[in-house]
Amino acid sequence: MKTQAAKHQPFLAWHRGRPTYTVWMYQFSDSPLKTLVKEYQDQLKKFIKYHPVENLHLTIAPQGFLVENIELNDETTLHQINERAKELQKLDLAPPKIYIQNIDSFPHCPYIRCSDASKTTNYLQKLLDPENKNFTPHITLGNYLQSKNFTALKPFFESAIPQITLYPSSLDCVAYSTHPKNSVPVCPEDFQTLAKVHFSKA
Repeated sequence: MKTQAAKHQPFLAWHRGRPTYTVWMYQFSDSPLKTLVKEYQDQLKKFIKYHPVENLHLTIAPQGFLVENIELNDETTLHQINERAKELQKLDLAPPKIYIQNIDSFPHCPYIRCSDASKTTNYLQKLLDPENKNFTPHITLGNYLQSKNFTALKPFFESAIPQITLYPSSLDCVAYSTHPKNSVPVCPEDFQTLAKVHFSKA
């Protein structure tokens, strides 16, 4: 397997000048997770553009580009987001119990693979993004800066990972800027939470 450097041009073609994108996610502020991610990012500092540890998250599904008036099928409005949040809240979903499993990689980025001991995450993903048949719950560490032979990073991906369990209290719809930093598309620091769906208390 080869890694694939993040490219600027496809990112521009994707957002078409639309400045804000929205997704549904779990946000994490757990200190053990932040410490672990920072450690991994330090090990990969020659290879990746970091995702900020302040915004660690597990993306469940896209909502779309935030606009005032919808023209394309990948766009959404604040009204739609709020209405969807109200409908999701009525489901009274059980709180997820997220385990981190191992370090893995997509061609464009390394990540921490996760699993949910509850059925909530899979249910939400199928409900919110039914066309995605290859959903992999994960926490992204960053985007590769350049293409490399995957075998050069093999020892890193085979290293043991500590046992950490995460308990997100809500499903959040978050907006962020679509513009890349230093020509590399990453999730920026300007997260803005637009709506929250709180899980039932166990």
